[in-house]
Amino acid sequence: MKKILCVALILCLMLAVTACSAGDQPETDTSVAQTTDETGDEGTIEVDENLLTVDITLPASYFQDTTEEDTIAGAKEKGFKNVTVHEDGSVTYTVTKAQRQDILDGFKADVDAGLDDMLNGEDAVVSFQEISYNENMTEFTVKVDPGSYSEWDAMYGLVFYVYGMYYQAFDGVAPADNHVVVNFVDMNTGEVLNTGDSADMGE
Repeated sequence: MKKILCVALILCLMLAVTACSAGDQPETDTSVAQTTDETGDEGTIEVDENLLTVDITLPASYFQDTTEEDTIAGAKEKGFKNVTVHEDGSVTYTVTKAQRQDILDGFKADVDAGLDDMLNGEDAVVSFQEISYNENMTEFTVKVDPGSYSEWDAMYGLVFYVYGMYYQAFDGVAPADNHVVVNFVDMNTGEVLNTGDSADMGE
């Protein structure tokens, strides 16, 4: 039952990431920290600041248990440049490129910890011997022991989909281009035993 619930949660998260969009949307009250220059005068270097910031829009499903006030307060606490809560519940953060890089680096560290748990943790997957991913997390490779590998192990591909699609969303990849390929490979021969692409999930 625990594994079934985990898979259901993963699917929900994956669909939420797929729904992420950076397009213009109607908005309610916009919060917040206006762009300022180093002397504190508002708006004086707006064009320059735009070259140094990026907008990241996350779907409403990320904020189901969070009030608008908490969302705005959280953004201010993290020092984000701006936050806009849209009428559909989605939220757009304006962050500096340095802040976004910190987010991406932190997420990669969390992913690495999750992968280590799959390999060495209390509930490690017996067949998994090595897990790697490319720089932008569009592809994961799982080297497995063919003697203990089963088709059920391929279900963990959903976890890698979530990891990669979430990372790409923050990295500015358009929803239409945001997908992840996962290959399960025989550790001895290099033969691909199973492959999947998150883009095929809706088919």
